[in-house]
Amino acid sequence: MSYLIAHELERDVTEGTGHTGRGAVVQILARKVSIYRCGLPDQRLDFGPMTRDELIDKIHKVEALFKSTHSQGEMQAARGALERLHAQLAAAPQLAVEFKFSLTDPWKRQLFLALVRRHGLQPYRRPRQRYTTIMVRLQRKFLDEILWPEYLQLSQLLHDYLDEATRDVISRAVHRDLSEAAEIPGLGDAME
Repeated sequence: MSYLIAHELERDVTEGTGHTGRGAVVQILARKVSIYRCGLPDQRLDFGPMTRDELIDKIHKVEALFKSTHSQGEMQAARGALERLHAQLAAAPQLAVEFKFSLTDPWKRQLFLALVRRHGLQPYRRPRQRYTTIMVRLQRKFLDEILWPEYLQLSQLLHDYLDEATRDVISRAVHRDLSEAAEIPGLGDAME
């Protein structure tokens, strides 16, 4: 839904003898919006004049109204508006954003590309970008909570496996001693 009018009003209320004076109400006029596809693989939801931040701000205002009113009718109206706003916020997807990754290690780059494709995303490069650069359009939350943690975990497993395999091959085929070069004290920086 796209909110055309969403604001709170204070007005004089006269409802019988027991309920007169100033009252606050929330006026909301909304229309259903459509989802459309863009040139790149992301879906966007047209919020019309209200952004996600504005929607969150509106929720805070309705919560404040709900807490400050003492009228049962106003509390019920504010509670209903709050529930509708929360439902809209939960249903509204975050916009996909373009992310740039530079992965110089060929094994890790292949792993990352495979993960991106497994999740149904399309990696790409712009003209004249290095082959180590990977561009992906996705939601920040998906990157932070799913893709990147999965990549880090599998990357560590791949690193450990390749390190173990490399050490095994070198120790069997070249030489058993795989220790680092010894540092000899007293030689200094002079080369003769």
